[in-house]
Amino acid sequence: MNVSVAPQLSDMSDTTTNLTVGNETELLNNNGTGFDTGASKTMRIVYVAIGAIGTIGNVNVLIVMLSLKYLCSKTTNKFIIHQSFIDLLSSLAIIMTYLIDIIPVSSNGVVAHFVCVVVQSHFLVWALVSTSTYNLIAMTLEKYIAVVYPFKHKRIFTKGKTKVILGLVWLIGPSFFSALAISTTYRDGECGVYATFRTRLLIQNIYSYCNFVIMWYIPLIIMAVCYGRMAWFLHTNTNLNVGAASDLRRLNLIQARRNTIKTLILVALLNVICTSPKQIFDFLFLSGVPLSLQGDFYNFAAAAVFSNCAVNPLLYSIQFQDFKKGVVRLICCKPGMQTA
Repeated sequence: MNVSVAPQLSDMSDTTTNLTVGNETELLNNNGTGFDTGASKTMRIVYVAIGAIGTIGNVNVLIVMLSLKYLCSKTTNKFIIHQSFIDLLSSLAIIMTYLIDIIPVSSNGVVAHFVCVVVQSHFLVWALVSTSTYNLIAMTLEKYIAVVYPFKHKRIFTKGKTKVILGLVWLIGPSFFSALAISTTYRDGECGVYATFRTRLLIQNIYSYCNFVIMWYIPLIIMAVCYGRMAWFLHTNTNLNVGAASDLRRLNLIQARRNTIKTLILVALLNVICTSPKQIFDFLFLSGVPLSLQGDFYNFAAAAVFSNCAVNPLLYSIQFQDFKKGVVRLICCKPGMQTA
């Protein structure tokens, strides 16, 4: 997910520069003919297919969750709906990025400038992917506070404050990855991707290491600590006398909460699994380890990052009880029928 520069960058020729950006080697052509993503045709097809699957899956999740008011009323579900919306936009951005092969030459067209700076710089893709990660962090913290500090949760996650938190999620990724768009120039029909980064190796290294920490290491620590504490808390606070009606209701509540937490743990685990290979590859590559940018490890790592946008809907359909019940009620109940 980071901008990194090959060690041999100082020996680059005057006409072509090889950069590692986001998920593949970028070829910057200085002849004004356009910009090639550098991804093979096969991998472009794979990336677009992943985006299409993610689009279909997340649209289905949003239809189910937004069609039933009782699902929208729960705070955690609001974060899940937001997660699906971000993943939907990420999937569309992946499709847009890899369907565009070469920027058509045009003098000073607004569309060409937008495509160069926003799309082909990969700002759009990585801003959305990182927003998805930090929404997952917000969802983790919300559930952690709900389980461990329930009284504080009522004060912190009011309707108004929840909207503010969801809005703040959108600031981190786009702000951090705005460097990709800022360093990209479009002049006289030529797209200079990361043109201002080319001779600034130190800045690129600092930026890449910061990306590793901010977009992978910190989220990993937060999720591990929060879900670990939640699991321990629930394990030590479930001794009930199930003979009493009040305890039965409480037991049902705890079981529903456990299902939600288990779902969120699996979502977090899949996020780590999908993003780790690429982050590890980038870190090793940046550290000078001789790795091939066209090899199987690299292609797998890139595809895994994008797959993260497509796997959550499948997980909800298998694990998340609220979603499964929502599907049944949406299919079986007639319009206007009340649902308990």
